[in-house]
Amino acid sequence: MNMGLFKKKGFRQVMIRLAIFIALYLLILFFHADFTDYFYGYIFGVNDGYTPYLIFAVLGVFGFLRWEIIKSVKSYKNSLLQTLVFGGIAMGIFVTPVKFLVTEWGINPVGSYFIPLFTGFSFLFLAVFNLKFIKLFLQELIILALIILSYIMTQVLIEGFWIYSSKAITYTLSICLPWISDNVIVNSDTLNIQLEEFSVFIGPPCAGIYSMTAFTLLFVTSLLLMRKWRDIHYFSALLVYLGGLIVVFLLNIVRVMIILYVGAYYSRELAIDLFHEYLSAIFLLGLFTLYLYFIVPKISSLKKG
Repeated sequence: MNMGLFKKKGFRQVMIRLAIFIALYLLILFFHADFTDYFYGYIFGVNDGYTPYLIFAVLGVFGFLRWEIIKSVKSYKNSLLQTLVFGGIAMGIFVTPVKFLVTEWGINPVGSYFIPLFTGFSFLFLAVFNLKFIKLFLQELIILALIILSYIMTQVLIEGFWIYSSKAITYTLSICLPWISDNVIVNSDTLNIQLEEFSVFIGPPCAGIYSMTAFTLLFVTSLLLMRKWRDIHYFSALLVYLGGLIVVFLLNIVRVMIILYVGAYYSRELAIDLFHEYLSAIFLLGLFTLYLYFIVPKISSLKKG
């Protein structure tokens, strides 16, 4: 990044507000479960290793594709009224117990967790940046919001389909793991795999289907945001997208193998707390960064005129 950009007051304000939003996002994300546990007696969350951090990838795609406009943003003052109103709504959503949505209304647990958080963080974004900034990128931000919301709803819909992906992964690992050790036990019925004394359950977070959904989110976001000034070669885009899904699925198998290997031969805690938590995000974001820089530009061309 050109450090001279920080001499521009408008750009500097955007970066400061972005840092404030990210700090508040991480603070709420890390302590929300402790808050609900202390005040309401429940802890509820969905941890697939990357979904909480997907917002950084989305913001990264947005920044990469709209960098020239962001650099030229003019300085503006936040409205104290907007900050207080939008911030108050956001905090109200975050401190409201969502467990009753599951117990009383029968709403899917994934939806009852993600949708309030999505709404709360949307108002938090409004509180930090205010409507004046939103108007500059209104179309792009609406697209991002709708895509993220679609991703959340997809998480709800695919709850019944993860088992097929898990079975495919279990079968693949039953072939690959004997190359590492003879002491491998694979139970295709319970979707449990044991290497030496360490075993894992190939449940929804390990099934790979959420990773493929997240890849779809980022890929579609990129195409939608750059369609204003680039012509998309849709057949090439489809082939590249399908190839990406295959790579994401294979990387998820590699991830599970690494978790098993580390847990069996080095440390259970390291396998669960580090590799299970973050390896999926590293693989996904690393793959899409390569896509964004090297693949996506090749399936599009600058519009003439």
